[in-house]
Amino acid sequence: MQTNIRTAVILTHLAKPYLLESKGTIVNVSSVDSFKPNDREWSYCMSKAAVNAFTQAIANLLAPHVRVNAIAPGPVKTGIFKAQGDPEEQWEEKARLMPLGRIAEPIEIAQFIALLASDSSKNMTGSIVASDSGYLLKDPYSSGRVA
Repeated sequence: MQTNIRTAVILTHLAKPYLLESKGTIVNVSSVDSFKPNDREWSYCMSKAAVNAFTQAIANLLAPHVRVNAIAPGPVKTGIFKAQGDPEEQWEEKARLMPLGRIAEPIEIAQFIALLASDSSKNMTGSIVASDSGYLLKDPYSSGRVA
């Protein structure tokens, strides 16, 4: 909880004067788990949902001078999961469950954050955008692929 929402609030508060002066952009990092919570990681899901609410509230407060959006990644191949003993075959199994058949690489999330911070997204504020290989499309009762 502390890491996810508290960090976003404190950093926004500290950066606010500079962002207002420069007409800057904030991109918070949420998670698809904020939209589709699970019972094993409920506190994580709840903290990311709080990031979504904060993103939208502060976007309204800082508009029109500062744009505020969030990315909600799905599964990403990071070292944290390898440290938890998640072998490559489990990544491959997770990828097979995704509509796009793949798991994002960290660089892809970084590139999407750069896009949200760029002028290419200047008509967006208060948006929470999933980058999830179709994870949110998955129906838990679906048998999977059609083709």
